[in-house]
Amino acid sequence: MRELNFGDKPEGAAVLSHEMLDAIVAAGERQTFPRHTFLYRQGEDAALVHVLRSGRVKSCAIGTDGNETIYRLHLPGSVLGLTALGPRRKRDASAVAIEDCETVAVHRDRLSEALQANGQLALAVIELLLDRLWHFQFRMQEAFSMPAEVRLMRALLELSQEGQGSGTVALSHEDLGHIVGARRPTVSKALRVLAGMGLIETAHLNIRIPDRAALRSAAEVSHDRAARL
Repeated sequence: MRELNFGDKPEGAAVLSHEMLDAIVAAGERQTFPRHTFLYRQGEDAALVHVLRSGRVKSCAIGTDGNETIYRLHLPGSVLGLTALGPRRKRDASAVAIEDCETVAVHRDRLSEALQANGQLALAVIELLLDRLWHFQFRMQEAFSMPAEVRLMRALLELSQEGQGSGTVALSHEDLGHIVGARRPTVSKALRVLAGMGLIETAHLNIRIPDRAALRSAAEVSHDRAARL
């Protein structure tokens, strides 16, 4: 798992193999980014594609109303900035380092050459882009049909996948709001309810999920209840 998309992940979700990532990074150069700095900004010309080697990066966009939306969190091994390969070559979102991170940056021309030379790699990149599109459409539909509480529970399940059994989510209430499309007070209230049910434990910015199966069951019940309304 190299990125978190916050939606129902279908079986066979697209990822690039280690061999494919090696084929990409062979054409690039190492770059480092301190915490809270931009790898690139929404609206900029797009010339580089990044392979994340360490740290975490959020992909986010600012709407016309000034509100931020977090599309996904990138983990080591994720590929960022694939819009550089598109015809418009403009960034449709910003990439911000959540913590100190290192990438290998590849110019779009060199990556295009690698894709033309390796049909399997080109197909895998297409599948990755289609998978991201699927998640984007899923989240758009969910935003109109599901309460914020359901979206929050699903996001917490996705964010805690890195652990086995129990997991810890280290994100602010504001960032969680940007993920699920809800205001910070709404997120804080929902977290208090979940804590009162024993589904999560909170301490400062850390949210611990003692039993992911229990949280998943609660999310499914809440989803089904909302779907019947």
